[in-house]
Formats: sequence, structure tokens, C-alpha cells
Amino acid sequence: GAWPVDEAAALAAFMGAPEDRVGVAFGSARERYGVLERHLGRRGCTRPVVLWVDDAQWGLDALACVDFLLREGAPPCPTLVVLTVRDEALAQRPAVLELISALGRRPEARRVALGPLGREASRALVRQLLCLRPELATRVEERTAGNPLFAVQLVRDWAWRGLLVGTPEGFDLGPEASPVLPQALGEVWAERVEHLLSTRPGEDRIALQAAAVLGQEVVREEWVALCRRLGVTASRGLLQALEAQLLVRVRPKEGFAFSHGMLRETIEVLAALDGRATTLHQGCAELLEGRGGAAVGGPPAPFWSHVPRGTCSATEASVPRGTLLVRALPLEPAG
Repeated sequence: GAWPVDEAAALAAFMGAPEDRVGVAFGSARERYGVLERHLGRRGCTRPVVLWVDDAQWGLDALACVDFLLREGAPPCPTLVVLTVRDEALAQRPAVLELISALGRRPEARRVALGPLGREASRALVRQLLCLRPELATRVEERTAGNPLFAVQLVRDWAWRGLLVGTPEGFDLGPEASPVLPQALGEVWAERVEHLLSTRPGEDRIALQAAAVLGQEVVREEWVALCRRLGVTASRGLLQALEAQLLVRVRPKEGFAFSHGMLRETIEVLAALDGRATTLHQGCAELLEGRGGAAVGGPPAPFWSHVPRGTCSATEASVPRGTLLVRALPLEPAG
């Protein structure tokens, strides 16, 4: 059926940037979560709904929303909720870990530990989906050791840099490619970032590292303010170049998000290798301190993470903003 105008506006406000929330004010988090609950009810009137929270370790608010949706008597339609979490990223996020653990203790919850792909599945991925020449495919299989993300990103990096050549048996490395394969996924991310930055003005390197220090999701106003504090300006087209290589997802009014947590961490490592990490974190701390520790348009920023060990009096750790993704069919409101 038709969507009420006010409900459509509320859903747009729930999913949009702060600039899109004009005329819509939520009285509480529960009221905001209720908008999604009603939306899922409409989507699920003809078929079950799949609600996927990706990289849930970054999303305290998204997890609180899931907790709200799964309270007694809800959700209003058959719903499969999928949380994907990187275990190693939870160590410094006790609030997120506590909420994920609580959700996992629910009787209907199931925990699925994802290990490396088996030999046959890894072989099928590399040889059939990535279409590599048998000799190169064998090397990729051995090096990636069943890590599908490693395999996909490695081949994607070669493709973006024009290092693959076609042969009757599949793609192979061209003469300009290094014969040595990266040891780990972090090296793949680093090579992609370095290749892109080699074609950009020098200040773009500092601007990108500043964004990585701000967090997984970057609010444009915070990024511009931090770059100004550091005395640099991102060049026109930097975000478009990053998005073209699938390194970030740009939200024109609000900012952008890194495509993967490991990519952001790799850029932080590059900043440390450049001897710039302390300056970047100090700039973040000063920026947030000047705003009373509050990030623009979101929950408290992780001020404590930008202060040298032993100098921070904060007693509670904040968690970066997360993104809640809804994957539901049909894609249009049911008629």
C-alpha cells in the first residue's frame, strides 16, 4: 500500500545525514528504532526479512537497535538478523562486546565461527570466480590460505593497477608486476593506497591519514576541521578517486566510510611509519576537547583513544559510530 508521508520522512531521517532530518525530530532512541521496526513490518508482509549489520564491532547504536527489535513480542514479521563481527576488534570495545554477548545468549541465537575456506572452496574461488591461470591460481591459493577477502582484494589490486594480462588459460601477471606476492592482506591494502597516493598531491596523504585516525565513518565537518588544524587541505577529487577504487563509500552531505576496517587500520600504520601518528592523534584530541568531547552529529567521540597513555582521566570508553544496513526484498513497497 501507499506509505504515509510522515512515515516516509521519518525513515529518510533515520537513514540519512543530519542535513536530511529537517522537520523530523525523534524524542528518543526507541522512537527512532521504531521507525525501522515499522518499515520491516511493511517489507515483511509478503516474505521474510534479512537484517544484516555488517562490521557490528563499530556499531553500538546499530546493536542497540537490534536489541530493541528483538525484545519480547517483536519483530512484527519473520526476520533473520545477521551480525558480522571481527573478534579481534572487540578487545578495546567493552560496551559493544557486552551487547553482542547478550544478544548471543538469546535462545534463538546461533553463533557461527567463520574459519578459512576449505581447499576445494578456495580452489573454486580462485580458479572459477577470479579466472586466474592455473599456475598463478596455485600461488594465490597457497598465499591466501583460505582467506577469501585476501584473495579477492589481491586480484582486485592487480586489476586496478593494470597488472593482469589475458591468456587462453585465464588471467596472468604481466611483466611489470612483482613476482613476489604480498605476505598478508594488510600489504595489499597498503600497496593500493600507496599506488593511489603516488598520483595525488602530497597533502592528500596527510588528509587520508587524518580521516583514518578519526574512525571507520568520517563526518565531513570533523575531517575538514582536523585537516585545517593540521595545516593541510584535501585536493578536489580525492574522495572520488578513493571511491572509484572501492576504498571508501561517500555520502555526499555527511562524509564517507572506509570500505573495510582493516583498510583504515593499514592507513593508520602508514601514518605511524611516516612518523605522523602522534601529531594526528594530538590534533584529534584538541579538536574533540574544543567541542567538549562531542563528535558532530553523533554519539561521543573516542577522545580517550587520541590521548597519550597515562594522561587521560576518562573512565569510560566510547565506541565509534556504526552503520546499520538493511537488506530486504522486495525492493519496492508491497502493493
